[in-house]
Amino acid sequence: MPDMNMDKPQRSTPPASEMSDAVALQIAMQEAATPAWGTVALFVVEISMWATSGYAAITHIWPIWLCFIVSTVAIYMNYTPHHEAVHGSIAGNRRDLVWLNETIGWITGIVFYHGFTMQRITHLTHHATTNNPEEDPDYWAHGKSPLMIAIRCLSILVPYEMFGWKIMMRAKEGRWPMVRSVIEKTIAWGAVVVLVATGHWDAAVFAFVLPAMIASGMLAFMFDWLVHHPHHVPVNDRYRTSNVYLFPKPLHWPMTVLWVFQNYHIIHHLYPRLAFYRYARVFDMIRPLLEARGTCITVFQWEPGLIPALSYAPAQVAAAAASTRAAQSAKRRDAA
Repeated sequence: MPDMNMDKPQRSTPPASEMSDAVALQIAMQEAATPAWGTVALFVVEISMWATSGYAAITHIWPIWLCFIVSTVAIYMNYTPHHEAVHGSIAGNRRDLVWLNETIGWITGIVFYHGFTMQRITHLTHHATTNNPEEDPDYWAHGKSPLMIAIRCLSILVPYEMFGWKIMMRAKEGRWPMVRSVIEKTIAWGAVVVLVATGHWDAAVFAFVLPAMIASGMLAFMFDWLVHHPHHVPVNDRYRTSNVYLFPKPLHWPMTVLWVFQNYHIIHHLYPRLAFYRYARVFDMIRPLLEARGTCITVFQWEPGLIPALSYAPAQVAAAAASTRAAQSAKRRDAA
């Protein structure tokens, strides 16, 4: 995973009293200006894993269960370069690198069978209609029970297809997006048909199609359900449409890496062109503004006891609880 500090030196954070929407936007724009080479590096790693596991499944040089695991992990990782290509984040302000952004988006879209063209349409619709039950494609992940949430997350590509075709049918850009989408899906599913027709059905299912389904379900839960729960804040309340999750040491960075920095999801919704590994830095710099605007920042903390346990609360409550525990510890030390 790329180091979040790999592109730029740290900038000094303006005092909380000087933080405003305009200052925060300026900070984000400066961070987003340079190409996201960390995202390119992630793309190279995950697409190599995916291709290797596919080749190993076809040639039977790995057991099929290992191909399935490697492919699922690779496709989970694949979404982040795909997602950033959708927003044009990879090129930064470099117009001469737009081709790189579009190429990565096209390749990673094939891996999901959804396609770059349709994902750009459905995902940008999500940003424009966040938490709208009728218009937001990602709202599909919202469910009333753990079972329904699991079913909806695992089937997330179904509403994506439905929304995508509906939006393209009523779009004013003409039929070219539909043509591109058909071409992308034909290539993706055509490869599956060829594998099955040539006797490699096990590779088609366990190294390509099933891992894409499982990884999409994981992504829907981690990147759609958790980060937008409870899914009722309208899009015009832009500082509260998504959440932030902070973890105690030493869990924070492992959890952030596993979540591919989407535990800072509100930063993405506020500044969509920002590369994923820059979210944490921008969050630290503009946190006073987020707290003032009522962003939901959930803080996990270790609870004292013989067996360590985690509790969670909004940042303000967690800070007050930590202060109370510190005061109680000080009193006990004084009494001793």
